[in-house]
Amino acid sequence: MPEQHRALDWLARRHAGESAALVASRAGVSETTVIKATKAYGPFPRPSQQLGRTTVSDEDHSERGRVWIEQRRRGRTATEIAKEYGVPHQVVSRSTHDHGPFPSHETVAAWVASRRERRSLRAIGEDYQVPPGRVGHHTAAHGPFPPPTGIRPLPDGLMGVTAVADRVGLASPAVLRWRTAGRLPTPDFVTARGRELWLSTTIERWLQDAEFQTCPDCGARCLALAKHRSARHHRPRTRG
Repeated sequence: MPEQHRALDWLARRHAGESAALVASRAGVSETTVIKATKAYGPFPRPSQQLGRTTVSDEDHSERGRVWIEQRRRGRTATEIAKEYGVPHQVVSRSTHDHGPFPSHETVAAWVASRRERRSLRAIGEDYQVPPGRVGHHTAAHGPFPPPTGIRPLPDGLMGVTAVADRVGLASPAVLRWRTAGRLPTPDFVTARGRELWLSTTIERWLQDAEFQTCPDCGARCLALAKHRSARHHRPRTRG
């Protein structure tokens, strides 16, 4: 192919979304040669086809970013979104970083309103696709809340397993495992049916004395941060 025609072919390919590296690989020349021959006719769109991989177009990239921002405002973490889309979590973080806070004030206000309407943490979490403990963590400062519908309230100052789970920002099964492992303080009361209850002051002293770490992804208080993040916020493998 004559040099002039070959340069026109490269130009057309770059405008069609091929990267300079991909064009060069197909033509058997260096990437620098392609860039020099076409740079005067740019700018070119974000490559949707690159050497060894395919990326999204400018339009799709912009739309994906808007979706990620909205999901993070609704309480999902960058790690959770990245796992769903099969991208490194850093990509999601960079795309959404300047659009916080996450979750948004509006989302937290909606969670608070739902809790005041006696909706359970689990039900709210299902609506927003987030763990119940995250809802509890971000709404705790706005309580106390009436118990969810169908649950008899405890006297003020007493906490069951669910209330303890809300306080540390984890789901109840995690706190039940702590109880089985002997990591919770000794209950202050045990009901006739065997329900264990703690004074709120007992739990607060325990929180101060125990060596808790705060998860940067969901805000939960945990005894083994690495294990917690591995289980719930593990890093997805990067696509090649």
